[in-house]
Amino acid sequence: MYVKRQLSACVALVGFCFSLLLVSIKPAFADDSSDYLLGYWTFLCNDSTWGDSWLARQTPPSDYNIYSGVNKNKTYDGQPVSVTADDYTTNSDGEVTLLWYDGSKNALANAPVNTGTYYFKLKVAETSTANGDETDFCAKVTADYYEVVISPVEVRVETPHNFTYNGNREYYVDYSTSAVNGESLKAYFVFGVDNSNIWLDDWGFEIWGETTEYSYNYTLVYEGSGNMATLNKKVISDLTLRVNYNGTTSFTGITGDKATSTDIAKNAYGINDFEKLIFSVRTSSKNVSATAYTVDFANVVIGGEAAPFYTLAESGSASVYVDRKELTNLSLTTTEAWTDGGSFEITLTEKDGICSGEVVKITVTNYGYQDMFNVGDSCNLVLSDAVQGQEEIAFVESDDYDNYVLVENDNGIVGTITLTGVI
Repeated sequence: MYVKRQLSACVALVGFCFSLLLVSIKPAFADDSSDYLLGYWTFLCNDSTWGDSWLARQTPPSDYNIYSGVNKNKTYDGQPVSVTADDYTTNSDGEVTLLWYDGSKNALANAPVNTGTYYFKLKVAETSTANGDETDFCAKVTADYYEVVISPVEVRVETPHNFTYNGNREYYVDYSTSAVNGESLKAYFVFGVDNSNIWLDDWGFEIWGETTEYSYNYTLVYEGSGNMATLNKKVISDLTLRVNYNGTTSFTGITGDKATSTDIAKNAYGINDFEKLIFSVRTSSKNVSATAYTVDFANVVIGGEAAPFYTLAESGSASVYVDRKELTNLSLTTTEAWTDGGSFEITLTEKDGICSGEVVKITVTNYGYQDMFNVGDSCNLVLSDAVQGQEEIAFVESDDYDNYVLVENDNGIVGTITLTGVI
């Protein structure tokens, strides 16, 4: 009898220990960090609300599955991709949630909306022995990624777009009627240039609003012939060109103004503020002073940064005004002493602004304002028709110097003359 009692006690103790082992020892195949934990016949879930405790589910994992083979590809419609209960099958009554990923299979917070390639997985919770928050820890995720492609809306272009250069390289066409969500949709066309050749370099769509941004949800499909968009050069006709005399029959200047001054009139021909339209022209005569010459467009060559986007009309003419070259701030010297009433002639040189090979002489006269006897004596020069009354001045004749003209500064002075020695 005593032996039977001992055997019964041992059997009870072994049974208690085996039961304790089943519910308290974590199996080797379990993983705290996994969304789901699989056993051979027992499904164990780490329930964080119970600390280190473990729950046992008696249903075999093979009876617990979910699958989706539905094609969810679509064209962009401005709405997120929707996956419903009709799009998958499962033998579980647990809650099903979707896990979304981008094209690189990085997790997304929400279902995708915009054009691109995406993936999703299905996550189902088992509820036969677990419910409430516990289902978050007793869940199974499909092993496969299901691909979803959102394609852009195709906007068809049947007739090519033709633009005329207006100072920009980017041009827009309104396609808002093709937008699926009422966006302000505009197609952009960007042109490049190289050695006067212009080509369509880039195109696409932008959504205009408080913040303008590129949109890849729309794409242009060209069904015409030739280029989808062309940028035509701006045609210039009846030019009025103005240059300063330079001693040759070839002149270069900026459209509508003198080459040596600020280009204030270039916009008369639609030239942008940041551009400089430079022209070159040859005339039939070298002796041109303040005279309008009409030349053929064949003799006018447009150059400069803006030139690739401009062209001259095939017929017509360009009036070229060649202004006399301005001489100012002269610094003359003489070796001839003089007194009241003295007068002498001085030949100007290249340092004074005279073109090579040309001769220009001016007459300087002392009308009693300054005597010059000693080396270093000097006086200012003013034009002979200037208002008298200044001391230490001498007059220079404001005569016709052919292709040159004397110009006084803001103080009415043409330059100075200095006695450098006495002959």
